[in-house]
Amino acid sequence: FYIGLVFIVLGVWMCAFGAFINVASWRKRNPGQHIPILSFFATGVFVLLFFGSIPVAIEVFTIIPWAFGWVETINV
Repeated sequence: FYIGLVFIVLGVWMCAFGAFINVASWRKRNPGQHIPILSFFATGVFVLLFFGSIPVAIEVFTIIPWAFGWVETINV
């Protein structure tokens, strides 16, 4: 379960960075123009997903050693 959450978080981050790179390259190719509305919305959604998944990543990285039995307790 926790390894699956790691893959979900990494997938969200990779998609977010891909969208950010695409918007940045579009803005370089089209200076002075507004970005398309769907790209604007997608960028906003990915910003929210990125910052919303940071606490999930922190929690998963503290739980994984306990889940595998490497440590006895979670001391946070």
